[in-house]
Amino acid sequence: MLLFKKSAFESLIKSNPAVAFLVIQNLGNRIRQIHQSIKSFIFSDACCRLSQTLIEAIEVNGECYADGKVALRGRYTHQVLADLIGTTRQTESEIIAALKKQGLIKIERRKIIILNRAGLERLVYD
Repeated sequence: MLLFKKSAFESLIKSNPAVAFLVIQNLGNRIRQIHQSIKSFIFSDACCRLSQTLIEAIEVNGECYADGKVALRGRYTHQVLADLIGTTRQTESEIIAALKKQGLIKIERRKIIILNRAGLERLVYD
């Protein structure tokens, strides 16, 4: 994280339009992400939201294996996932159990392993 005094930031923006453009681009991306999160929260059920969260986590924290499986680096505890999708830990745990039963994911050494990304995507986009 980078902190600027307001006056220094204004001077930087005024003297360098390319920086202003990058700031506007970044803000636009953040607004789109927030809009997508709100839309997902309003119109999607918890299973869809969790599947979407796991797919997004692949892009940021995915560790691909030769056999096509993807392990998520980092700590994705039940509570963290529940907080991310706006549900209770119990509901999140039930969804995780259902995804495991469907053969879409597994938990191995405290890591979530995505076994079938296409299956998760079907839950989100179908």
